Amino acid sequence: MTVLAGVLLAVCAACCYDGAIAMQAAEARKVRADDGLHPRLFARLIRRPRWVAAIMLDGAGWPFQLGALALVPLSVVQPALALGLILLLILGDRMLGERPRGFEIAGVALLTGGVALLAAVAPEHSHAHASTLALVLVSAGLALVAVTPFALGAHGTVLVGAAGAAFTLGALTSKLVTDELAGGTVFGVVAWVAVTAVAAFTGKLAETAALQRMTAAAVAAPIFAIQAVVPVLAAPALTGEHWNAGVPFGLVLVLGGTLLLGRSPAVLGLVEAAE
Repeated sequence: MTVLAGVLLAVCAACCYDGAIAMQAAEARKVRADDGLHPRLFARLIRRPRWVAAIMLDGAGWPFQLGALALVPLSVVQPALALGLILLLILGDRMLGERPRGFEIAGVALLTGGVALLAAVAPEHSHAHASTLALVLVSAGLALVAVTPFALGAHGTVLVGAAGAAFTLGALTSKLVTDELAGGTVFGVVAWVAVTAVAAFTGKLAETAALQRMTAAAVAAPIFAIQAVVPVLAAPALTGEHWNAGVPFGLVLVLGGTLLLGRSPAVLGLVEAAE
C-alpha cells in the first residue's frame, strides 16, 4: 500500500507539472526572445495572468512530489512523474480530436510497464545519504551543466540540456529535503529547500528560453526523458539507493515510453493550440 500511495502522489505531482506546460510554453513565445537567460524574462512574463497561473499550478506539484519521496525511493518517483504524459495524451484526444496512434499506445504501454516494474523491484525506501564527497561531486556536475548557457550563450540544445540538469538537481535535492525532514534537521531542510529553489528557477529560465527558440517537440521530449531517467541514474551516488537487475530494464522501458509520448501530436498539439 505504501508503494501505491507513493506512486499516486507522484501522479498527482505529474498532473500539476504537465498540466501547466501548455500555458507556460504559449506565454513564453509572446515575449521577446532577446530577453534570453536574463531574469527580466520572468519580469515580463509575470505580468501575464495565465503564466502566473501556470507557475502556481507547477508549484502546487512539489508538495505531492515531496510526499511521494517520503514514501518510496527516487527510483520510483521520478519515472512515475512521466505518467503525466498520459494525461496530456488524453486531453489532446478530448480537446483537439487527436486520436492516439499506434506509437502512442506503445508509448503508454512502455511507460506504464516500466513504472510498474520499477515499483516492484525498486530498492527499499531509505533516508540515508551517500557520502559528502558524492553529494558535492554529483551536485556540482549538474550545476555546471545547468549554468553552461549563461557562459556560452543561449543556444537551443544547450538550453535543453541545462534545463534537464537543473530539474534533475532539483529532484535529487527534493529527496534530500524529505530525508532531512525525517531526521528533524531544520538547518538541512532550509539548506536543501534553498538549493531546490535555485535549481527550479535556473531550470525554468532555461526551459522558457528554449521554448522561445525551438519547437515544442525539440524541447519537451528530451526534458521529459531527462527528468524521468537521469535522477534515477544519479540516485545510487547521491542518495545511496542500490539497484537490482530489474531497475535498468525498467528505466529503458520508461525512457522509450517517455520519448514516444513526448513527441505525440496530441501532447504537442496542446502546447501549440494554447498559442
